[in-house]
Amino acid sequence: MLLAANEASTLEEAFKQCLQRVCAHTGWPLGHALVADPGARQLVSMGLWHPDDRQPFASFCEITEAAVFPPGCGLPGEVLISRKPAWVVDMSDHPTSPRAREVEDLRTRTESLRPIRVRASFAFPILVGREVAAALEFFSTDAAEVDEALLEVMAEIGTQIGLVVERCRAKTILTESKRLLANAEQIARLGSWEWNVRSGSATWSDELYRIFGLEPHELAASYEALVERCHPEDRAPLQMAVEESLRSGMPFELQLRVARADGEERVVDARGEIARDVAGSRVVCGTAHDVTERKGVETALARHASDLERSNAELERFASVASHDLQEPLRMVANYVGLLARRYQGRLDEDADDFIGYAVEGATRMQMLIDALLEYAHVGGGEDFSVIRCEDTLLNALANLRGAIDHHAALVTHDDLPSVLGDASQLTQLFQNLIGNAIKFSEGEPPRVHVGATRQGREWLFSVSDNGIGIDREDVGRIFEIFARLHPREKYEGSGIGLCICKKVVELHGGRIWAEPNAPSGSVFFFTLPTMS
Repeated sequence: MLLAANEASTLEEAFKQCLQRVCAHTGWPLGHALVADPGARQLVSMGLWHPDDRQPFASFCEITEAAVFPPGCGLPGEVLISRKPAWVVDMSDHPTSPRAREVEDLRTRTESLRPIRVRASFAFPILVGREVAAALEFFSTDAAEVDEALLEVMAEIGTQIGLVVERCRAKTILTESKRLLANAEQIARLGSWEWNVRSGSATWSDELYRIFGLEPHELAASYEALVERCHPEDRAPLQMAVEESLRSGMPFELQLRVARADGEERVVDARGEIARDVAGSRVVCGTAHDVTERKGVETALARHASDLERSNAELERFASVASHDLQEPLRMVANYVGLLARRYQGRLDEDADDFIGYAVEGATRMQMLIDALLEYAHVGGGEDFSVIRCEDTLLNALANLRGAIDHHAALVTHDDLPSVLGDASQLTQLFQNLIGNAIKFSEGEPPRVHVGATRQGREWLFSVSDNGIGIDREDVGRIFEIFARLHPREKYEGSGIGLCICKKVVELHGGRIWAEPNAPSGSVFFFTLPTMS
């Protein structure tokens, strides 16, 4: 019996073997298997019976399969509590059984007792340690006195079958672990392999086969086949890495190109280390992480960085050209037009004076736009970032704005400001542009500007609020565009590039900038800068 159960591949098969052998040994005609419900401390039917054709006991079997046996309830419930075999001489006299009333009702309703021919029964637990994992119960058509010797044998059988249950559980866990590992390898595109140095045997995971574009049956796993799948230029580096690892005992790591069966080339990060199996033989355990897409992204990023570097160089060259080659003829035009205005104003007709005035204004405007473009182009990256006290940069900005502050009788206040990692001149320019705009776009009462800062997680939120003319919500998105203007040039002078420079400075520092209307008047400009932590 135990040999047959041990050879079973599933719990169901082991239990059926046991039911059959016990019924054959005892001569009792009916056997039934129950299993512990993992969600509750009770036994429930597995639907396993011996014999398979149980027509003479159909009603009883139906009642049993519908019943639940908590601790102490019925014969299985007694076994669940005691963890020992139990015997019932006559089930009709067993008051704790949930089947007793149904059996008696059937006896009363039927003319013949044949549909319910169950009298005596015994059951024994299947123990895994001290846990009742299952129970087997057997039934006789006649009442029978307790057979202590039989129960002792059944107790030992229950313990031995418990070992089979434990083995099947371990097998199930191992199978599930392998399935989860295979799924994880597929999701991560991480194949694995092992090579026993002494025997030469090797294993590849399913994902490694997928990386190579193969099915497991298409190629036998071997170390030689693994090397052969590598790009010809990468085979020697792999072999040298493995040999050095075998010599030193240290792990190895390198990047390889591998050829798929369809000719496509993939890139893998290969890692490995030396272990020993149960026999003490050295085993090379390796992984191959398919990083082809990541490598493609890295290549694209490097190409993009190169393009950006080239664009920046071209922008620098443009700035150089604009600062000399464009400005020089513009200065000449402005000078000669100015000379015409001074020499001939009032001596020509009125239209000529207007035309000369337009030319002077246009040249001056062009000069201002070129200067603004140069200023924008010269706002560079963060190669020289250092710890900056924002209060110092604010004070520098206020010093640069002293003339405008005094002229407009403006009042600028501020909270305690943090230190950040940044470029001092750029942050000074940021504060100067925002506060300068707040002073410029004021009407009526003297400008009132407040600079605040609060920490929000991993960034500082700065605000520059004023009591000026404010900004409409539909305009807050376009004010950061280059040369954007919301008001006539005649009323508020400027190039329209100041806020665009603010946006560039904030983004170069890893932050964001936006504006909102301020209640009851004015506007608030917010920007974030990362904390130093």
